[in-house]
Amino acid sequence: MSAPRQRGIALLIVLIALLLVAGIATRLAWVGAQSLRRAGTAQHLAEARLRGLSAEAWARSLLAQDGRTTTTDHPGEAWATLPPVLPFEGGELRGRIVDLGGRFNLNTLLNADGSVNEEALALFQGLLAALDIDPQRSAAVLDWLDADAEPRPGGAEDAQYALLARPRATGNRPFVDFGELGAVQGFDAAMLARLAPHVTALPIATPINVNTASGLLLGLLLGYGRGSAQAALQLEQARPLPGYASEQAFLAQRIAAAPRYPLALNSRCFRLEVQIDLAGVRVMQRSLLIRPDEAGRQAPLVLWRSFDGMAP
Repeated sequence: MSAPRQRGIALLIVLIALLLVAGIATRLAWVGAQSLRRAGTAQHLAEARLRGLSAEAWARSLLAQDGRTTTTDHPGEAWATLPPVLPFEGGELRGRIVDLGGRFNLNTLLNADGSVNEEALALFQGLLAALDIDPQRSAAVLDWLDADAEPRPGGAEDAQYALLARPRATGNRPFVDFGELGAVQGFDAAMLARLAPHVTALPIATPINVNTASGLLLGLLLGYGRGSAQAALQLEQARPLPGYASEQAFLAQRIAAAPRYPLALNSRCFRLEVQIDLAGVRVMQRSLLIRPDEAGRQAPLVLWRSFDGMAP
């Protein structure tokens, strides 16, 4: 083999080796960049969660201070009028505190002994009718809550759920979250959207705070029946700015027989909803806060919290 040809082959081998080395180096650089990106994303997610926890601690402190200085909870208070956006270096936080005491608690449909709470059932059925939902669907909700396997007329137990396209079992326990109502036979997403401003699911028996309840609930409690959107709005607008000073002041407006559901002027249960955006990372946090005493003077406890982190 001639010397020039040997040199050409050698040069080709060197070029191939260089290409291989360059390819490996590029691959290693890409892997390194991805690792750094993942590390950066993890760091931003962790920082966003910490900011969410800080917001939770601040919300608890705000509600504790409110409970020590006032005896009512109403939409004009500091906890209900937070700024929509709180910017910080590199990102922003959006949050709100939702009073759950002004909503109907699904778990009050049954008494502690498992019997039906007739006043709660009457109010819930009235609410369903006012939202153009068949009141008889409440039977399936009762079956979901009770411990037996015998369906009520119009209700559903395991045997009925087993026939669904996606079989499931009844809860046979209290609701953990309002969204669980979507698993009950006869309830769909559209119905849940209509019910959401008026209904909740809480682990303790709760009266309805007439100072934060929707106009629709106020109307049902005062005997307006199905009423109308206009009547509901008028009831909300007629509510005193600092809230009703007594239950009697609210009930003095009663125009007809209505469910004798327990009422209150303040609330024990709140939900903190927080969204943190930081360097392309978004974290959603929800926390259920419960005041340990009915007077509301003690700092709320965190019953549960959930995180939903999204990276670019």
